[in-house]
Amino acid sequence: HALEEYHNSKISEEVKILKEEEERSRAEEEKRKQRLVKNSERVCFRRNKLAEKQQKREYDLEQSRKNEADKLEKLQNLAATVPYHSAIIAKKADLTKSTAARMNDIYDYPDESDLKDFQQGLKKLTGFTTEKVFSDPKFRLAHALHQSGKANSAYSLAVVKKLIPRQSERTTGIGGS
Repeated sequence: HALEEYHNSKISEEVKILKEEEERSRAEEEKRKQRLVKNSERVCFRRNKLAEKQQKREYDLEQSRKNEADKLEKLQNLAATVPYHSAIIAKKADLTKSTAARMNDIYDYPDESDLKDFQQGLKKLTGFTTEKVFSDPKFRLAHALHQSGKANSAYSLAVVKKLIPRQSERTTGIGGS
């Protein structure tokens, strides 16, 4: 008997809690509906403001395009007033023709005609043979260090300083042993 009363009281408590929850959810739904009605005015206002802002942005963009087109047209009209405008437009580029700057760039030293001849393409560049390059002990040392993979080590720096002494620079003091 006591057990039945306990179960009945538990069931009645659960029913009471469910009714309260239903009541609360109905009240919340009612409040939400009231808020929707109340806020609908503000939502419409915000949507209208957003639409106005978008229209203004589009209008400003269109105006800037028109202004740019007007500016370009004015520049073209100004360029057309230059007497030699048609000659500039009709001018074709001649890639074989040298410019005045290039003509003035040629080194012209009375005793050294070789450089001028080379710059004008009259002479070919000649260099050292492989035997001549490999006969230099400095080059052979550098080549051997690079092949061994030790070219950037502190040991290779010490070897180079010892075998190939260098005078220090007069102005900066860089170099030397």
